[in-house]
Formats: sequence, C-alpha cells, structure tokens
Amino acid sequence: MSRISGFADTNQRHDLRRPMESARIVIDGETYELADFSLRGFLCLGYEKRCLHGDELFVEAIILADDTLVEIDTRASVARFSEEQKYMAGIFIDVSARVFGIIEKLSLGRPVAPPRKSPKKAGKKSKKSKKR
Repeated sequence: MSRISGFADTNQRHDLRRPMESARIVIDGETYELADFSLRGFLCLGYEKRCLHGDELFVEAIILADDTLVEIDTRASVARFSEEQKYMAGIFIDVSARVFGIIEKLSLGRPVAPPRKSPKKAGKKSKKSKKR
C-alpha cells in the first residue's frame, strides 16, 4: 500500500521530498528552478511548455546551489502540470543503477562525487616480450 504525502495538488508525492534551495534542473535543454526532489521524481517551477500527463521528458542534469553540475541523463514522465501556476512534476522512468545511485544521494542530501576517470596506464613491456 502506498502512502501519499500531503493533500494539496503540488504535494501528491509517494516518496519523501527534499527541498532543493537554489537548485536548477535541465530538461530537454532548458533550465528550470528545482523546488524539490525525491527518489521517484521532482517538482520544477517556471515550466511554461504545454504538456500532458504521461508526456516523456529527458532530464539532462541537476545544478546544485553551489553550481555543481550533476549529470543524470535519464528519462522522465510528466505527472502533473499547471499552466496557471507554471509548475511541472515529473517521475523518473527506466532509471539505470548508476543514475539511481546519484538520485539516491541527492534525495538524501549526500555529496555526489564527480565521475571517476580511469587513469591511463603507461604500457610497460614485460621481459617476456623481448625478441629472442
């Protein structure tokens, strides 16, 4: 049985929400204010593009208050949209394990480490590879 947090239209969320002060979200190449965030989805403000429940979006990144860019590159679906109040709530769909780890850290307020780059290995020749 799922539990719904809140009663107002903007509060109809199944997961606990984390307020995201001064954070932004990049959706389909456009940046919007990110009001809150959870494991399941998000609420962004200033969204003026007309959309319908179920429309697919592409969430490229989240920009934290300290201007840290967290790339998530995942799909989302519109859950609610208000043309009058200019907000849109979305839920993440088909989330990979890597993206889920990032979303989980963001929703819990944990630091998100930048992606690691594998060090280039300097190719050493082994003694066995010498010509005989």
